[in-house]
Order: sequence, then structure tokens, then C-alpha cells
Amino acid sequence: MPEQPTPLDLDAIEARALAATPGPWDCEVDEHNVVVNAGTARTTWTDHGEFSLGSPASSWNVTDRILEHDLDSLDEDDAAQHEADAENVAGMDPATTLALVAELRSALRDRQLTAEENRDLLAEILGLTPDTTSVTAFHDVLAERARQDAKWGQQNHADGTGPLSQPLYSPHSVIDEEYPAVRLASLFQTRCERRFAIDRTARGADPAGTWTDIFLEEVFEALAEDDPAKLRAELVQSVAVGVAWIEAIDRRTAGASAGEEAR
Repeated sequence: MPEQPTPLDLDAIEARALAATPGPWDCEVDEHNVVVNAGTARTTWTDHGEFSLGSPASSWNVTDRILEHDLDSLDEDDAAQHEADAENVAGMDPATTLALVAELRSALRDRQLTAEENRDLLAEILGLTPDTTSVTAFHDVLAERARQDAKWGQQNHADGTGPLSQPLYSPHSVIDEEYPAVRLASLFQTRCERRFAIDRTARGADPAGTWTDIFLEEVFEALAEDDPAKLRAELVQSVAVGVAWIEAIDRRTAGASAGEEAR
């Protein structure tokens, strides 16, 4: 997994800016030195036509001289880099940093919706009422995707699928090349069909088939595909079955809660 950039700690950035010497800051460059000054450590320049004279402020505070480089000992490229670095440091003075932190916080507040607002927006997109189990399930799936991206960043891995792939293989397992994905898909498809063909409703019991049977059939059918378009279609079906399963759990638990309240 590639290393992901560290999220910005706005509180720490703000604290550093508040603790720094207040501005204004500036960068002074001449043929001998490059200097970043802040607060009282600022040179006052007086224009005298063909030349300017500079004099430091009378209340010179040496701690306000943030950065100083002797350019005489550097070659032209290194000197130019020092000048660019000094300009960057001076440009990110505390006032600028605090303004950026405030603007970013405002943007984040505007972007963050409550869970209820997210469900309402999703319901509008799907053309459903917000209190349906489908909206709740899709909302939770999308929220989990957001958490995954926040934790791992964008992920791009090999599919590892195909008719002869071995999804259940392990060095410590008895399952070997005799059970490639295409065979497993056929086995779980047959199992699902047979279990749902057993009708127990006449005896007042639930059908023998379960969500596990349906889900495993879809998953192993996906794992047996190596064509990207067919694999994608099978994954969509697998995810759709997963969402349907979540909806069924929500209906079941909501019914149980309603029964408890009625007692």
C-alpha cells in the first residue's frame, strides 16, 4: 500500500502561526545576502533618485531576523534557490497562514452535511422517500467508501480473478487447483438453486435458501470472470445483493423494535 499524505492538522498550523512573530514579514535580497525579516526587523528604504538608502528600525530586535543566507559563498543556481525559498517563507507569514486556515475551515464546514441531509440528498437522487431501507443502505455503503478513501486513499490493485484463479487457495488449506473459481461458481450456483427449490412454506417454515446462498453465488460468479466488463457487471450484482441483504436486516430489526414497543 503506497504511503498516503498526512492530513492537514489545522489546529497545529494555526497554533504555530499564532506563536510566530506578527507581521509584516518581508524578504530582502541584495548581491551579498538574502534575509527574511519580521516585526521590527525591517529595513526602512529611502529613495534618493538614482539610489536608495536602507536603515534598520531603531527598535531592532535580532530575534525577528528569521532567516539569513550569505550568497557570496554560493553558486548562481544555489543563490537563486535560497532567494526563492526566502520569498516563500516571507510570503507565508502568520497573517496569510491564519487567513488560509480560516478559509479552509469555512470550506470544510460548507461541504460537510449531516447524516440526515446526506440521506435526503441521496433520496432525491434515487427518487425515493428518505425513510426507505434502500436509502439508508446506500447511505451507509457510500459513507463506508468515504471512510475507506480517507484511510487508504485511492486503491488500484490487480483483479486476481478468472476461471482458473484459486480464490480459496492457502498454503495450509486442502483446497487446491481442483477447485478453481469457475468450478466454485458452478457449485455455489447449484447449491443456491437447490436450497431455494426446497419449499418449506407448506409446513409453515421459512424457505431453505438464505441470503448467504444468494450472496456467495454472486461473489463466486464474479471471481470466475476475467473480462473487465463481465467482472464489473458481476460485481454490481454482488453489491446489489449485499444492499438488498442490508435492507432485509433493517426491516427485520425495525419490525422487532416495533414489536417490543407494542408490548
